[in-house]
Amino acid sequence: MAWGKMGTAVVAYERSFGESGRGPGQYRLPRHIAMTPDGNLCVSDSVNLRLQIVKPEGEHVASLGSQGSAPGQLRGPSGVACDGSVIYIVEGGNHRVQKLRADSGEPVSSAGTHGSKKGELWCPHGLAISKGHLYIADYINGRIAVYDANTMEFVRNFGTRGKEPGQLEYPCGVSIKGEEVFIAEYGN
Repeated sequence: MAWGKMGTAVVAYERSFGESGRGPGQYRLPRHIAMTPDGNLCVSDSVNLRLQIVKPEGEHVASLGSQGSAPGQLRGPSGVACDGSVIYIVEGGNHRVQKLRADSGEPVSSAGTHGSKKGELWCPHGLAISKGHLYIADYINGRIAVYDANTMEFVRNFGTRGKEPGQLEYPCGVSIKGEEVFIAEYGN
């Protein structure tokens, strides 16, 4: 995507890959995508409860995760970000963020539990990483939760739920540019 002079997005279609289904390279409600350090793509395949690693041309490389709530298992995988040798994935069904090894999908650690108190998440959707911090779109709580990407410790929340200017109503995506945090939301 490129930006035009008037700030409008210009999208150029190059190719697509995958089809509906349950097999390798098939998807059921793919939600987010991120580039891995080796140049492949990591796609959160929500209904199939897995992450799929594919080459940029779409050739299936590996599937990571299985259904469940144990470490390394997934329920409602959504936002995904890659940094170095790890993949971060937020799960709406398990109300957490997991840190997995990019080469094997082996769990490293996780953070978050279901709720609305500090350090808790309720149906997280999107995620971004910047300067050693994870920024998580905490969908039902209407806020952005920030965690230390290395230790997976909770740092802070910002934003409140609502429809007034500056409030968040169902944040679903987050992106960082320098010191600015951009948030996509369903409700406002």
